[in-house]
Amino acid sequence: MSSRTKILARIQQALEPENAPMSNETEQAGIPVIHPANLWSRFAHTFTDKNGVCITNVQALSKILQKNGLTNGYCPAELHPLIASTLTQQDIQINAEFPVNAVGSIDFCIHNAYAACARTGKIVYKHALTSQRLASVTPCVQIAIVRKEDIKQDLSSLAYSRAEKSDIIESLCPADTQNIENPIIANSITQLIIII
Repeated sequence: MSSRTKILARIQQALEPENAPMSNETEQAGIPVIHPANLWSRFAHTFTDKNGVCITNVQALSKILQKNGLTNGYCPAELHPLIASTLTQQDIQINAEFPVNAVGSIDFCIHNAYAACARTGKIVYKHALTSQRLASVTPCVQIAIVRKEDIKQDLSSLAYSRAEKSDIIESLCPADTQNIENPIIANSITQLIIII
């Protein structure tokens, strides 16, 4: 075996733990496991305690937007079938293209969430799933679409490798957000309304 082959083999061996899925720290720490049937209710309770709003349908979203005078928003094209028709019937404008030159005109932005954490109320976004990065840092109402099957016990149960971690944005609550890659997000989110 050549020196080059030995060196490459050692590099590969050293990277294996880095690329492995993260371990489930909750089980190791002895923290009680939340029953899968209770993940949604636990998440909703935790998120609401952190000044978030959890709703379960687009009609409720429409009422909240109208009540707060939020009439102009951005929604990526892939979410239009789920959102647009109900909101436009209520005179709420939905833009499929984010107006980069008129960021201040946007009242709310809708995004697909990658996952949510029942225990902490965190919402997890992936840059790869965010169609318009600027929309995710705009200081307006941020609305996350979270599917029930994407609510996890805690962040350690997410199946992403450490190598993917730079693609993850973790949002704790409306007043407290952090971005592993870019701290500008920390002050950008004023409210999160979750649709499940």
